[in-house]
Amino acid sequence: MGGGTTPNGQVVYASMEAHSTRAPTSSEVAIFDARGEVRVAFLGRIDGLSSEASTADAARRAFAIRCEPTNESSREFQRESPRQGATAPPVVNRQMHSARIVEVGEAPAEADGLFDPGGEDTSERPERPLTIFTADCVPVLLGRPRGSVAALHAGWRGLAKGILAAGVARFRDPALTTAWIGPAIGACCYEVDHAVALEVARTCDASVIRPGRGDRPHLDLARTAHLQL
Repeated sequence: MGGGTTPNGQVVYASMEAHSTRAPTSSEVAIFDARGEVRVAFLGRIDGLSSEASTADAARRAFAIRCEPTNESSREFQRESPRQGATAPPVVNRQMHSARIVEVGEAPAEADGLFDPGGEDTSERPERPLTIFTADCVPVLLGRPRGSVAALHAGWRGLAKGILAAGVARFRDPALTTAWIGPAIGACCYEVDHAVALEVARTCDASVIRPGRGDRPHLDLARTAHLQL
């Protein structure tokens, strides 16, 4: 990862443009990657977003896809039959633009981060998708092969409060951890107040502030996440 938190880890930008030429349809995997036993997926809009069944269906579809690299700039997605009973229901919490992270198995709570400490022997337990929802905010997924995983919902408030540092701190060896930064609103469109821009820039550097067309600045949330990592 870049920046001062985990200098020897790796950051992966999950760019829509690099993986797909069109917007994803309902419950369709738009971006998928895998490192060891850690699999991540960024999905398009899910019809019936409030439906638990719809969320579970999206998770099953994500875990039934394998990624075949075809060249440096694109990936091809091929479906395969999921293992019966291999995927447990997705874990979801109520998000509130905080820096709070809870561990899987704790009572449901208001939190913007989910953490699964995992373990060395994953063959006998079902896969548990950690699920977050974003619109403008940045989805950040952390993981290491055969180890811990985390899913973080990082808006400007969470970034300013340190949710990424809190997530990285959960890992025993952050230098071996990969971070996936998912699609979010671009700096071209994210207009904020001056006070918000300065509050976020103080966590990294002023390059995350971009001039807007009017008096208000624009903020680059994805670059902020990368610099913080």
